Amino acid sequence: MLSIAICDDQALDCLKFSGKVRAILQEAGVAHNIKQFLSGAALMESACAFDLVFLDIKMERLDGLTTAALMRKRNRPFLLVFTTAYREYVYEAFDVEAFHYLVKPVDDGKLAKVLLAAVDKCLNGEREEGYMVVTRNREAIKLALDDVLYFEISGRVIKARCSNRAVEYYDQIGALEERLIGRSFFRCHKSFLIHLKHVVSFDKHEILMDNGDRVLLSKRRYKEFTEALLKYLKKEGGMI
Repeated sequence: MLSIAICDDQALDCLKFSGKVRAILQEAGVAHNIKQFLSGAALMESACAFDLVFLDIKMERLDGLTTAALMRKRNRPFLLVFTTAYREYVYEAFDVEAFHYLVKPVDDGKLAKVLLAAVDKCLNGEREEGYMVVTRNREAIKLALDDVLYFEISGRVIKARCSNRAVEYYDQIGALEERLIGRSFFRCHKSFLIHLKHVVSFDKHEILMDNGDRVLLSKRRYKEFTEALLKYLKKEGGMI
């Protein structure tokens, strides 16, 4: 059964939108459970794990973008769709890995198309867990995490080194670390976050990645790094 949260601080809008979602899913024969929330705080207080969350952006006290960011920190995978009357937040929506962005008043046909696409991803296990979206010069860039060898940080500039390209964008290292929790990345140095999958060899000073790049390894992180790599190899069934 698909678990869905709909959050909008306008009670009537929340009720009407829930009714439309329910009607589309019933017609499609999708078993579902919908819970309504009238504030971001109420949604955050819920102990339920949702597959799909529809979230208004402009809300009193706790806005939709902040609510989404807090939910992402819980490291529970879910698809996120923003519903808002304000088009200007579309780029910020990428920062919290939104699946889609619907502008109010939402066209019924558009809602059905987005909802059924989201349902397909949820039911077929194709959530965007293996990807992250970054923004550069107001352009949204989708990165496949499996393809990222490491992130290199210089001030607020982050370079994602992939197998066949490098993508530079602005972010904070702390925020990036939080987004990558549980995704086989390790911060081996103040300037590097590496993907353990792409490690070939290492010594006490540096790590050799499978593209030939050498990444610095902090002396104080050496023991923790070897433990993290060992744990990763055991999980993946690799040779030790």
